[in-house]
Amino acid sequence: MARSSVILVAPFLVGLAACSSPTKGGAAHPSASGEPLDGGAPSASPAETNAPSRSATAVPVEAPPQDAKILKFTRASDSGVVDRIGEKDGEFSPDGKNDLSFDVTLEGAVTALFVAAVDARGGASGAFQADTLTGKEFQPGELALAYQGGKTAGIAVFEGETRLNGANGALPTGTFKNGTRTVRLYIPADSAAKPGKSLRVYALGLTGEIVRGPTLDR
Repeated sequence: MARSSVILVAPFLVGLAACSSPTKGGAAHPSASGEPLDGGAPSASPAETNAPSRSATAVPVEAPPQDAKILKFTRASDSGVVDRIGEKDGEFSPDGKNDLSFDVTLEGAVTALFVAAVDARGGASGAFQADTLTGKEFQPGELALAYQGGKTAGIAVFEGETRLNGANGALPTGTFKNGTRTVRLYIPADSAAKPGKSLRVYALGLTGEIVRGPTLDR
């Protein structure tokens, strides 16, 4: 009887061992929560796999240039008492004659500036003109005291103590694009531009359009 009992128990122990240990190389049985028993991380869901990387940054887009405008034109506090420029384009050294100066508030893409003597109707009279056009650059028809920029007096354009003109007297491309800025213009003294004579400031826009600013007669 004792031998028979041993024979019956042995198969039961073998079966119990088979149920409690996974076959070598096989996968572990999942737990009740659905997570692997070996502690491995669950696979990412399709939504997580397709999500954009958090490290990606948006590239800033520059706003297009604004239309040119002239908001204000006044005689500056140092007009007639300082000598900063000569009479011709690119002459940024004193020439022994005090200059006239004006404060101008601009907006948008301005490519050139002009100060011209005007008649009673506010149109350019041809008596005087200074501008930032140089060399053989053609003058706008409305202001054509001379047909080329190099034939008129120059303008020195300052923002604070910084001169904005290039070495030849012209405004470099992109000097004015967007926003509102106030600059000071220096022009050679001329009897047609002294206090009491009517002047007007003009600007050239990005597409070549002429922009008329306020007139000044004091």
